[in-house]
Amino acid sequence: HEGEVVISENSLLVCYTDGVVELENETESQYGINRLKKSIEEVSDRSVEVINQKILANLELYKGKMPYLDDIALLSCRFI
Repeated sequence: HEGEVVISENSLLVCYTDGVVELENETESQYGINRLKKSIEEVSDRSVEVINQKILANLELYKGKMPYLDDIALLSCRFI
């Protein structure tokens, strides 16, 4: 199907791979979508570079000494 989506000015789009939300900490608990949303909301008014850096920093803190078990990729953009 074809269609159009109207995107408001200053809207933010964050794309990520499953390795982001499925990242586990030392208690085998996954990072999850709610933590990702919170990470984004904390800096949503900042540049996309800062948003990606915040997410990556939070992932690093969350996993502790656990290794990354899957690849992670982020792509964020703001519509102006």
